[in-house]
Amino acid sequence: MIARGLSVIYCDDIRQEMGSKMSYMGVYSTKLLVPAFPIVLPRLAIALTAVTPIQTPFKQLTFRIFKDKEIAFETAVNAEILDRQAVEGQCHVLGFITILSPLALEGPCVIRVRAITEDGELAAPALEIESASMTQPAAK
Repeated sequence: MIARGLSVIYCDDIRQEMGSKMSYMGVYSTKLLVPAFPIVLPRLAIALTAVTPIQTPFKQLTFRIFKDKEIAFETAVNAEILDRQAVEGQCHVLGFITILSPLALEGPCVIRVRAITEDGELAAPALEIESASMTQPAAK
């Protein structure tokens, strides 16, 4: 049986193309390196996808994005959207895109995404934001 889950794509920008295609520009995996802190990123785009088995559609769904322990963004999916959950194969799929703009960073941090449901919390992989100089070996 398919389990509930949450996936995420962190990138510089997300664009709607012709033919209902989405283009993700500058995709990050687990780290985003910046030249130095403090820094203001013009934007950090985040695409979230929550899935649940077809037998157990979401009854409640709130997306939260954290910068370290601080909530940077939060939105609850309204009942009308939950009632129209798209079915793909054996699961319901709900997608959401948000852009944090601007994103002021005083120092290294971690961006975490969570989905709070009626059955608990779903976690997606995090994005660590570090200075490029932190990842360079020390000069001898």
